[in-house]
Amino acid sequence: MTVRVKICGITSSEQAQMAQQYGADALGLVIYEKSPRYVNLEQAAKIRASITNDCLAIVLLVNPSELLVKQVNGQEYIIQRTATKLTRTKQTTTHK
Repeated sequence: MTVRVKICGITSSEQAQMAQQYGADALGLVIYEKSPRYVNLEQAAKIRASITNDCLAIVLLVNPSELLVKQVNGQEYIIQRTATKLTRTKQTTTHK
């Protein structure tokens, strides 16, 4: 069995680089203003730029507007929508 590691709540490029350096398979960004680990879209884009292709970037959204989902999808993030427990990947696979 292969163990994969996801580190959630990344708030800076430096954290993203460190997590990747230590072997993280996926990094999570929180775009939810009430979270203490919140990053806005501009910060998320900067962090995403520091994530290598072999590390998955995941974004957590809570009750997002359609516009926000479109903006985040434009960044090729994976989206987890907690309100409806819907997960969409850039391959457009949907799980309920």
